[in-house]
Amino acid sequence: GVNLRYLHGLYEMHVASAGGTITTGMEEITADAHVNTLSAEGGRGYGVDVGLALRTPGGLAVGLTLENAQSSMEWDRNVEYREFRLSADEINLLNSDLDASVSDADTVYTGDPYTTELPRSARLGASGKVGPFVLAADWVQGFEDRGLVSTEPRVLAGVEWQLGFLQPRFGAATGGVQGDSASAGLGVKLGFWRIDAAAVTRGGMKVGDTKGLGVAVASSLVF
Repeated sequence: GVNLRYLHGLYEMHVASAGGTITTGMEEITADAHVNTLSAEGGRGYGVDVGLALRTPGGLAVGLTLENAQSSMEWDRNVEYREFRLSADEINLLNSDLDASVSDADTVYTGDPYTTELPRSARLGASGKVGPFVLAADWVQGFEDRGLVSTEPRVLAGVEWQLGFLQPRFGAATGGVQGDSASAGLGVKLGFWRIDAAAVTRGGMKVGDTKGLGVAVASSLVF
């Protein structure tokens, strides 16, 4: 399968370059540092996901997806190139006027439109039914460290208990940028109508250890 997405960006900023030096002498310290950033307040682009799915005669379902196999974002609205520079000269304990020894400059220029790509990641998943339970597990592997994508693998596992029109769900995950998390949810089947709700912890398995809580609710019609 192939998934095509049209993307509309609201804001983007990244460090174009950064560096600095520090020199220590017998009586003083001198230093110089700079950071250059590029930002835009709007852009548009596309993303392409590809995937493969297999269902065995025994009921095992296996899927492999590559997210953002091809992507491009063109940022062209209110593009700014910002340069911040800091320099220090003759810093020592005998210098009573440090403000005069340290200088900084913050300059903003109008920048040209630029293009970025979305981080790629792969997901390998499998699920199967054991009696009234559906077991599922995913392995997520990013190809770079950017945003919510990490080269550290993330492993997720969950179980759904099918009780007629009710489906309680529980899951856990570890690794990646998000770290440890636990989740619980409930699915409701009312004829063609489906209602799904879930909550997940962020940064910890226990509620007391977590750094945040995510909640999601979805409604759909399935014919």
